[in-house]
Amino acid sequence: MAVVSPCRFFQAGIWPLLNTHSLSRVWHCQKAAEAQWYLDEQPVDVLVMSLHVGQPTDLLSALRFIQQVRISFPGVALMAILDDPIPYLVTRLRRLGVRHIVDLGQPLVLWHTHLRQILLGEDSRAGCTLPGCDEQTLSMGERQVVEYLIQGMTPAEIAALTRRSIKTISTQKGIAMHKLGIRHYAQLIAIQRVFTDSWLPHDGVQMVGELTPSLWYYC
Repeated sequence: MAVVSPCRFFQAGIWPLLNTHSLSRVWHCQKAAEAQWYLDEQPVDVLVMSLHVGQPTDLLSALRFIQQVRISFPGVALMAILDDPIPYLVTRLRRLGVRHIVDLGQPLVLWHTHLRQILLGEDSRAGCTLPGCDEQTLSMGERQVVEYLIQGMTPAEIAALTRRSIKTISTQKGIAMHKLGIRHYAQLIAIQRVFTDSWLPHDGVQMVGELTPSLWYYC
């Protein structure tokens, strides 16, 4: 097993838990860029990654790394740990084929359940309670409002730019945030790099298995 996490406290705490399930450490690192090299040199059966909403650059790198692992090492079992299980991120991870998605703050008994399931090669039943989002139903207007919001514009500025009423913009903002599972503006800003990236095509990236181009952008 290998662990990728920028948080030293997480790394220090996860190993005693993994040891209770007789999981041996092969390697660990802090950055997804380092993990790619380690995985090429020392393949593992199980890879645990912690994703932290407060570190948007690392968050985007982690998602891209997970995508690459799914393509290059389809047999590796992935477990993603979220310090803030925003439904939008949960959905992104599920579409990447991550079957074990864990809330960092969940009770210890659920941690053991996840680990038993991943060792048995089972899909996660404990993680099914984490809600996903409904971003594919965003209208063009709702999507446009979100794009402007993550650029730092206010509803009034968006209304003036798009020649729509502030009431219309505020309504579209509320609907879009609800569909994405984002509870407040701070969460939207925290994942803005991931959010913007998901709407852009990635040249040269080939999807396999359950992965589809709709993971990255919507027509």
